[in-house]
Amino acid sequence: MTDCELQRNQQIFDTLNETKKQEPKSPEFWLWSDLASLHPKFLNKSAFIPVDWFSDKMHATITQSIPAFETMVEQPVHIKTINTNNVCQRITPCDTFELEKTMDQKLTRLACEYLFKQYYSAEFTQAYFLFPNATFNELNDKIDDIKIYRRHQDIHNVIRQAASIILRITRRTKATVCEVYQNTWTQFFNTDNLDDLKKQYNIEHSPFDNMQLDFSMYPNQWDYIYNMFRDIIVQLDPHEALELEDVVTQCKECAQIQRNMLKKHTGKNPEEFLTKIDLGLKSKQIDDARKQFWFKNYKTNSL
Repeated sequence: MTDCELQRNQQIFDTLNETKKQEPKSPEFWLWSDLASLHPKFLNKSAFIPVDWFSDKMHATITQSIPAFETMVEQPVHIKTINTNNVCQRITPCDTFELEKTMDQKLTRLACEYLFKQYYSAEFTQAYFLFPNATFNELNDKIDDIKIYRRHQDIHNVIRQAASIILRITRRTKATVCEVYQNTWTQFFNTDNLDDLKKQYNIEHSPFDNMQLDFSMYPNQWDYIYNMFRDIIVQLDPHEALELEDVVTQCKECAQIQRNMLKKHTGKNPEEFLTKIDLGLKSKQIDDARKQFWFKNYKTNSL
């Protein structure tokens, strides 16, 4: 991390501490105007969050991870639009001062964490809200883990999206997806047997299956995996129906393209970036931390 990045993180850390607010019988919260001033790159002071949309989306995400919350009758309130009174001077003969009403929004720590999860380059800010008791140095240490977690989520989302398309256009079962992905990965790694490849590179930390191969490669190479499945989606989605053999052929072509691209840009083949280090552990730790954070704060620390 550069000195400039450290200075910026220190500014964020200090400003969030200074702008934190709390009212009697209410959890700590931050104002949208303060957050937007701190991150004008992707937040606009005057462009408020649609409260219902944001709350519903956050509720769906949390209940998907914590099924026990699905039976809740009412959603907890973690974002609220408010009126604020600002003193402003009016140029009058009496030179009087009046109160001017303006709009703002209150966001709890939980709402802030969910908000900044959506923005790349805001990993330190997300860490600040996710780990309330962490020191400045501890938060900096979490940045790379959060980046791995986010990218891994992106990859699995595109893999699942491709799987749903394959099921739709082949009109077959989930076994079809396994067969297609088996062919896709073997093409990408230029092997006839993934289990043999696993043994060759001494990979023991996780099942070497269709959904976890990215865990066995260093994150700098994950973009090629993401692009491979994105290309599969682009090629397959327009079709209403295809034979399984045609789908396999198309997926293998996409895999070969990304294999060639990786070789071109790095001078190495994909299998040379395989590692026995369990990179999935860092992603899982952040995922578990978010679930624990939600479980502790979603119901109890609402506005």
